[in-house]
Amino acid sequence: SVGDIVIVVAYAHMTLEEARAYRPTVVFPDERTNRLLP
Repeated sequence: SVGDIVIVVAYAHMTLEEARAYRPTVVFPDERTNRLLP
C-alpha cells in the first residue's frame, strides 16, 4: 500500500575475508519525491 515501508534483503556466498570487508549499500528515498538519497 502507499506509504508502506519496504525492506529488501539479499544473500550472497562469500569467503570470510570478503564478508569482513563487505559494506552494504543503504539508501533512503526522499518522502516527498521518492528520489533515492545516499
